[in-house]
Amino acid sequence: MMDRVADRAKAAVVKRPVPKFELETLEPRVVLAADPVTSDHPLWLIPRGSAVIDGDVGDADWAKAFVIERTLATRTDHAATIRMMHNDAGMFLSVEVADQYLWADGLGTPQAGDDYVGFLEQDDSITFYFDPDNSRDRYFQANDRAFGTNFADFDVSEEGDGVVRRFKYVRGNGSGGAPNVGAFDDPAPGGFGSFWDRLLPGGTRYAGSYIGTPNDNSDIDTGWSVEVFMSWADIGLASKPVHGQTIGMNFDVIFDQNGGERNLVNNRLGEDRFTLPEFIDDHIQGTFSSYIGAQSGIHGPVNYAEAMFIDARAGQTPATINDLTANDPTPFSARLEFTAPTGTTSGLGHVSGYAVRYSTSPITGEAAWQDATVYENRIVPRLAGSDEVVRLMGLDPSTTYHVAIRAIDGAGNYGAISNGASFTTGTAIPGDNGALWPIFPVRGRQRVRLGGRPLQHRRRVHAIALHGHRVGRRERCVPQLQRGHAA
Repeated sequence: MMDRVADRAKAAVVKRPVPKFELETLEPRVVLAADPVTSDHPLWLIPRGSAVIDGDVGDADWAKAFVIERTLATRTDHAATIRMMHNDAGMFLSVEVADQYLWADGLGTPQAGDDYVGFLEQDDSITFYFDPDNSRDRYFQANDRAFGTNFADFDVSEEGDGVVRRFKYVRGNGSGGAPNVGAFDDPAPGGFGSFWDRLLPGGTRYAGSYIGTPNDNSDIDTGWSVEVFMSWADIGLASKPVHGQTIGMNFDVIFDQNGGERNLVNNRLGEDRFTLPEFIDDHIQGTFSSYIGAQSGIHGPVNYAEAMFIDARAGQTPATINDLTANDPTPFSARLEFTAPTGTTSGLGHVSGYAVRYSTSPITGEAAWQDATVYENRIVPRLAGSDEVVRLMGLDPSTTYHVAIRAIDGAGNYGAISNGASFTTGTAIPGDNGALWPIFPVRGRQRVRLGGRPLQHRRRVHAIALHGHRVGRRERCVPQLQRGHAA
């Protein structure tokens, strides 16, 4: 029987400060994904690891986890950090939320029909959504699962004047509904013995903590956090996943700024649109679906992130790239094209990076690979089977090059060397040195310089000259020598 952590919600201290507000680091697939249906889903890697479920996300164990950061584009007072990892027994999840006003009061005053589960979203809360077979249906299905909770512990009562607990464990019905998975004859030892206790399955446990004074807007709070453990059965998997296995996944962080029923009035449409946020009680999602913005977990599994389990002990390596070609060379670059490989030679998963090397000699083996020039890159691979295009830059004109690529998985394993591709760069145009020249309007005596030389700017055309190619209005941007300097 699971351990229960008592009294954490009444007097809790988070050891590690809630993250300060900074620009978020979105996974590039979030930036590129076209809503609502896309093949470029964000890739979330879930490594092996475990943590004590006590509400304290400052434990060193969480340093092993995959991190997802989210903010609200229209707010400076909300941010969320999600961490995920797994072991043989199940999955560990945590959320750390920056929030200036903490509320965990359900609907405020008890009223008939408050089923404690359905009104979870009236509080500051987190819900994790799982599509275990990665079927990506339009609506949440009967074999899909979701678990959500506010920042109160399980052992806190669902009624009272202070912090109250709200949690849910639901499945889909295929048409936009989300009924309870069922009741479990497994109340917590020393628990309250209510029916609601039995809605938490035996393989799941959670704990929350906060910094601030919940249900009181007379001061500014710092934030809250929750840790969750779920068994594989509770997520909807028949057994523990293998290295490279993927599921669909999403999350939704809810903000309640004033207690009671959430204020979901769209202020962008009203007279206060310049003084109030778009929504007072907003939310942050892992991935968005335009089927319905408020419930993309239930109405948008088709656009969930791709969550992939990583086990460095598996001894697997990424599949080999066998269709590399080099096309459209310029004097200083060429375009590499190939198909994104799977994360394992057995055909599972996706890769996390590419090692690219080039040489003036064929790269036909490990020794040639080691002797080749490393092309430094931060390429974010697309999902397996997608078309990849990589621009190789910084080359010399009129030179024949050979290039090869190796895929890298989430555990840092390298795949075999790809097939080789070769190309010859073009002849450079006189005066073109292959640099990237940012061109800005000349204002007064301000000059833009490259290597100590001012750049000539014609007709104030806003442009970027890429390797001497013509830009803007068919004008050329070239370095202009200062007087007294030899060419």
